Amino acid sequence: MTDAEHPEPDNSPLRALAEQMEISFNSAGRTLTDDDTAEIYRHTLRLVQRALEGAQEQDIITAQQQGELASLIEGMEAAPRLV
Repeated sequence: MTDAEHPEPDNSPLRALAEQMEISFNSAGRTLTDDDTAEIYRHTLRLVQRALEGAQEQDIITAQQQGELASLIEGMEAAPRLV
C-alpha cells in the first residue's frame, strides 16, 4: 500500500534500505524520524557525493561508476521520509 507520505511499497528495495539505515541509527541512539538527525544524515550523503565526484575527476572511478553510485546515494536520501 502506498500513500503520499510513504510512496514506496512496503516490500520495495528502497523501503528495505531505509529500514536498514534506521536500524543502524537506532543502534547509535538516534532515529531518522528526528529532523536534526535526518538533516545531518542528508548532509553527510552530500559530502559523500562530493567525494565521489572528486574521485571521478581524478580518474579513481569512471563517470559511469560515479553515476551509479550517485543513484544509490539519491535513493539513500529518501530514507528519512520512508521510516
